[in-house]
Amino acid sequence: MIMSEPAQRIEADSEIPVDHEFLPALSVSDVRPGQPKRATIGDLELTIYNLGGTFYATEGYCTHGRAHLAEGYIDGTLIECRMHGGTFDICSGKAVGAPCTVDLKTYEVKVEGDRILVAVPRQGPVGQNA
Repeated sequence: MIMSEPAQRIEADSEIPVDHEFLPALSVSDVRPGQPKRATIGDLELTIYNLGGTFYATEGYCTHGRAHLAEGYIDGTLIECRMHGGTFDICSGKAVGAPCTVDLKTYEVKVEGDRILVAVPRQGPVGQNA
């Protein structure tokens, strides 16, 4: 079973791993509370969440089926997959409701102005911005 590290909040001046970089995903105004939103950065499909003004990012697709979580339902801090009703904790990515058993990958997020930035693996050589 593949497990991911829990999401971590990043301060604007914090460092991220050298093999990651913050790239823009969406505008703050694009992601309303309670309404997950699909985002694509390079070849990564993500889902962005607004929980009371704090933004989170997870991999886009449910680990149980091929349903995009942006089409799911938020209940508190849980996202429910529309396909089979499995749930994940948005903040940690932890699979918490059957039939889901594999955690979601989570990504560090920061907000600069109206931009939501997500720390994703570099898609080019280290030191080269995409």
